[in-house]
Amino acid sequence: MDTTRHRGKVAIITGAGSGIGAATAVRMAAEGATVVGVDVNAEGLEKVRAQIEEAGGEVTIVTADITDQEAVDRVVQTTLERYGRIDVLANIAGIMDWFLPAHELDDETWRRVMAVNVNGPMLLILLILMGLGPLLAWRETTREALLRAAGIPLAISIVAILVMLWLFGQPMAAMGVGASLFAAGAVVVEYYRGVRLRQKNAGDSIPAAIYQLARRDPRRYGGYIVHLGVVLIAIGIIASWFFQSERQVVISPGETVDLAGYTIAYDGISTAQGADHRTVSAHVRVLQDGDQKAAMEAKRFFYRGFEDQPTTKVAVETVGFDDVYVMLLEWSDDQRANIRIFVNPLVTWIWAGGALYLFGMVVLALPAPVPRPVRATVPQRVGGLVGETAGD
Repeated sequence: MDTTRHRGKVAIITGAGSGIGAATAVRMAAEGATVVGVDVNAEGLEKVRAQIEEAGGEVTIVTADITDQEAVDRVVQTTLERYGRIDVLANIAGIMDWFLPAHELDDETWRRVMAVNVNGPMLLILLILMGLGPLLAWRETTREALLRAAGIPLAISIVAILVMLWLFGQPMAAMGVGASLFAAGAVVVEYYRGVRLRQKNAGDSIPAAIYQLARRDPRRYGGYIVHLGVVLIAIGIIASWFFQSERQVVISPGETVDLAGYTIAYDGISTAQGADHRTVSAHVRVLQDGDQKAAMEAKRFFYRGFEDQPTTKVAVETVGFDDVYVMLLEWSDDQRANIRIFVNPLVTWIWAGGALYLFGMVVLALPAPVPRPVRATVPQRVGGLVGETAGD
């Protein structure tokens, strides 16, 4: 083992109290790194610290829950105050589903496991790197220069996190929105600087300056547009994931159910016979403030020879920034139906972000202008002065 591989590096390792996280902490310390171990398991962290210190390594342990924004801030602050730098971040913290059989794994457990172990860490890393990238100087960046460049985006991000926590009390959603606005803020700052420079030097209007920036350096400014597309997608995913509303009801014709600001009115069941299948449809209407926004049909199909294996068609309608889903589960001869309703907010932002992403890719692929030599006339110099000769 190379005991100098990570010498001089400071590594934050989450999930360091047990399992893979503990093994990573011990190995990196053995290879020369200064380890900051993070976990909710204080007892496990103490054992890891004893093992590292016994082997002559340096370690600091912080008991913290990485789903808590204040705890994450405390980890970073402790590391910077003690060591002045962070070189490595190993996101190993995770939760498990106790290895339940597939038929015993409920939706909520699956969502929680994926959010903590996969979606959250990956999305946060992507958004933070997208925000830092435009702010980094070419070849080398000092800490002071980075802090100056990141000041405005970081302030926007912090305000967004605090507002989200105050309004909704969702730490993971707040962190995601904060990281998204940090990335968006970095792009806006870069465009603002470029536009100001074009206005000063060329007298361009704001639209003309934006066009010229993208035309003269399509890779850079097209990439920024791609970043904004990813930000919109991320905010749409965060909103639809954390703020989805769901309700399952048994309902009779003429009855209504309220969900997420909408009223779902159930009108009854109809049956249609096709050439090779029978279709059962539940008819519902979506109303908001008394106005009908959409009429929907949630369907079940029974194909000949496979009557015991019906297929489902979920009714989907976009209403404003929300997507409304209605699924028909069961029904009876008296027209009563068991339906499940979902309202996912800001799904349209995902599609808008995808469109902006593709537009940015088109801009990015445009050929950059090729500089061409320009012939210039040098004034005649007479007697050390530039001007016309006497008698001319």
